[in-house]
Amino acid sequence: MQHHTLVDDLETILAESGRESEQKVKELCTDVKSSLRAWDSIFSRIHQSNPTEDSCIKLQADIAMAQWRALGLSVTPKLHGLECHVVPQMRSFGGMKELLEYWVEQEHQIGNRKDIDWMSQSFASQATLRARHEVSSRNKSTIGAKQAVRKKFTNIRKRLQKETTKQKNAIKKEGRKEAIDLLRDRMLSGSSMADYSAIINESN
Repeated sequence: MQHHTLVDDLETILAESGRESEQKVKELCTDVKSSLRAWDSIFSRIHQSNPTEDSCIKLQADIAMAQWRALGLSVTPKLHGLECHVVPQMRSFGGMKELLEYWVEQEHQIGNRKDIDWMSQSFASQATLRARHEVSSRNKSTIGAKQAVRKKFTNIRKRLQKETTKQKNAIKKEGRKEAIDLLRDRMLSGSSMADYSAIINESN
């Protein structure tokens, strides 16, 4: 299933600019989309807890890195780590999920937003808010009501997220496999950018 992406919009803008031929723009954007899908596949496997040996073997960072270099992009230390060291570490530590720090960054963002909201209040408003919070946090009726509301909406949210996530994962999985297969075929056949673009067009 194909979906409109930001790269599709960029392809239109670049083609309309007239700085490069439409064919060259299409080939480049197709390569970028395939590269991003390949990396999406890699990151999804890195996030698995206790990955199987099959997942380690199928990580295939070398394929994504070959495409990365073909696009003329720089290899940063983090990409070097993904290419050369992630699989041994996945095998040694039972996956990388517990070592990632995305949740820490998210907490920083949430805390920063709360700090900004708090600092925008006057001293009088801050004092009133603190007092109200202290009172409500000790009120048994308020505590019980909060717990009931949290339980109700948490269950609803979890169910909706589960249904949505299942659909999104199916779409992502299809795109990841397609991207990896196409990149592998290109590496093995040594096909040109134009040949590769034609193969993708046929698959679409």
